[in-house]
Amino acid sequence: MNAAPVDLKGFPRVIAVLLSGCIAALGMVGCGSGNIVPPPDPTPAVDRLYETYLDGSVDQARNALQEAAKLIDQIPSAHGRARGLYLVYARLYALELRENQPDLAELYLVKAKYWFIRGSEIGNRSEEEVSAALKALTTNACIEFVDDWDKRHSNGRGANYLKKR
Repeated sequence: MNAAPVDLKGFPRVIAVLLSGCIAALGMVGCGSGNIVPPPDPTPAVDRLYETYLDGSVDQARNALQEAAKLIDQIPSAHGRARGLYLVYARLYALELRENQPDLAELYLVKAKYWFIRGSEIGNRSEEEVSAALKALTTNACIEFVDDWDKRHSNGRGANYLKKR
């Protein structure tokens, strides 16, 4: 039996890729420490963006929410990420609906529902519970939820962009 010749042309590249991955992994752990360096906690930055959303104009609120979504998407906790993104997209839905951007608002409502479903799955809620909750997540219910949440977390003020209407 004759063995087929082995083509090693790509072999050095494979080794280089593997080595760079190992070096990157070593950079994340202190040499010999065995501890992986966690990414920075995005919570303080998200909290500041929430304050900007509460205190800012429509454009500032929108930009703060969009930036918060990027940071929340990096949260290691799957449940925390799902809950945070649900809240951000529900707020963006309410904002864009109020700003007469129905197509964009609808996109954000779909995203809010997606993250609500993901959070519910992670929390082991039954499909029946999730289905019933989604049916109850109407336009009015979503806006009421967002407004109530924002008022409860801002000493009754709510989002500033609403006051300039």
